[in-house]
Parts: sequence; structure tokens; C-alpha cells
Amino acid sequence: MSSPVEGETNPGRVIWSRRIGYVLGLAALIVMSAYVIRRRDVVATLRHVRPGHLVGLASVSLAVSVANGLRFAAAVRVYGLRLTFSAWYGMSVVNTMLNYALPAQGGTAMKGAYMKRRYGFSYTDFTALTASSELLALATAGLLGVISWALVPGIDEAGSSAVLGLLVATILAAVGGVVVLAQPSVLSWMKGKWGRRLARFSDGVRAWASRRVLAGAYAGWTVVWLVLQGLRLGIAFAAVGVAVDPVSLLLIQSLVAISGAVSTIPGNLGLREGVASLSAGLLGLDADLALLASLVDRAVSLVFVIVIGLIYTRVLARQPEPDEADVT
Repeated sequence: MSSPVEGETNPGRVIWSRRIGYVLGLAALIVMSAYVIRRRDVVATLRHVRPGHLVGLASVSLAVSVANGLRFAAAVRVYGLRLTFSAWYGMSVVNTMLNYALPAQGGTAMKGAYMKRRYGFSYTDFTALTASSELLALATAGLLGVISWALVPGIDEAGSSAVLGLLVATILAAVGGVVVLAQPSVLSWMKGKWGRRLARFSDGVRAWASRRVLAGAYAGWTVVWLVLQGLRLGIAFAAVGVAVDPVSLLLIQSLVAISGAVSTIPGNLGLREGVASLSAGLLGLDADLALLASLVDRAVSLVFVIVIGLIYTRVLARQPEPDEADVT
């Protein structure tokens, strides 16, 4: 594995980034609390939630976490790293748990530190892998969203163009980023620390291009991951008495996934619920009930992630050092 190209970290900037994330997360909690106080009639529908809904949400949460882990397993294979189930699943679920506690995708940073310590995977290689895989995931979410948009019934005409524009812009930005990073000559004008980092990012993108089967596997598991999250949201809608067709769920989930890629709020708290509520409103659904459904979805998935995440935190800490055969 190549050596890392590290720059100095500004502690003050890191602290302020964390403070901003926590402030935004707290503001989201205050807004949602105000919603609960203001619309008790809507919240009263929680009395209709049945144990079967909770079991379904927990079961699909398990499937979502496995699909997310398989995405990560496919991604690290690009760099020749073969992980055991405990490693790829454990790192994925712990990463998700820590993203709730640490703003600006802090869980991802912790996963990078673990990869460095356990497998000698350099921070810059990990950042390049994460950035390039996120671009691929964004393009996949945007494409799935466009397909859903074309098939969804009854979308509000005023918001239809805006939604399509956002989805197309996401695809173009993601594909454009891949194209630019795949051309080292385009980045040759940048020198110094950032020039070296971008060169490594370019290596990461070109590594995906040279392993198209793995790129296809990653995109495929991303689709499965999005579909399962849409299914879980559908169960949450059903729990509050709202029936939503599968295509609309996919469109909502695609927009939610895109919002998560740019959020600095811990766990995308508040923004995910807001996007789900707004998207549902554009589809002619009750926005307040949609917000409540997304909160139910959040509550069950959060409990699942914390419980499984704490378990796998101990599992990962006790894992033996990897054999040479694990790194090819």
C-alpha cells in the first residue's frame, strides 16, 4: 500500500466544524420538538403503530446494514483488500453509529483511522476511495431518482421541474467529477500538497475504471441499499396510516440519499426528515404525516444502529491482525 500524503490539520477548524454540526443538529431537534407540540393530533396517529410494524422496520434495518456493508466490501476490493464479514459489516455499522455522534461524517474519518491501523491503508487512499465511491453512489441515486420521477404518478407540476433539475444536476456533477479526476493531465496545473492529493484521488477513480465488475457490484448494491431504505420508509408510512406506492418511495429515498451526501449534521438529523416531508408533499401526500413517518423510521433505525454498532465496536477491537492473504 502506498504511503500517505498527509497535510497538517488545523485543530481550530476541526473544533469549529464540530461545533457547527452540533448546533445544526440541536436546531433540527428543536424544530422537530416544536412540530410535536404544535401538531399533537398528527402525533396521536402513533397509537396505531403495531408491533408488526416495528418488527418489519427492525428486520429491514438489518437488511439495509448488510447491503451497506456489501457496498463497502466491493469498494475496498478495488484496492485489493479482501475483508471478512465481521470486518466489512462491523466497520459499516460502527461508521453509521459514529456519524450520529460526530458531525461532518466523523464516523467515516474514524473508519479511515481503523483501516490505517489495522490494514496499513493510507488516509489519502481511503479518502480517495471514499470520494470516488460517493460520486458513484450519487450518480446511482440520481439515475434511480430520474427513473422514478418518470414513472411516479401525480407529482406536483410546480415542483416536478425542480426535482428533475436537481436529479439531473446530481448526475452531471457526479459524472463530471469522475471524468475530471480520471484525467491526470487536467489536474497537472495544481502543485504542492493539494496537487499530490488530487493525483491520488485520480488514481482512485482510475482504479474503479480498471475494475468495472467491482464498480458494477458497488452500483448494484447501492441500488439494493436504496430500495431497502425505501421499503423501510414505506413500512413507516404504513405505521401512521399512509399508503405510498413503491415508485414514489424510490423517488423520495433517492432525494433523501442525495441530501445525505452534502450534510454536515450528525446523522443527517432533521435534513433527512425535512427532505422526506417536502418530497411527499410534492407527491400529493400529507407532509405532516410524512414527517412523522420519517421520524418513526429514524427512531427504529437509530436504536438498531446503536445496539448493533456497540456490539461490533467490541468485535472489531478483538479482531486478530489480518493475514497477508487478506491484502492482495
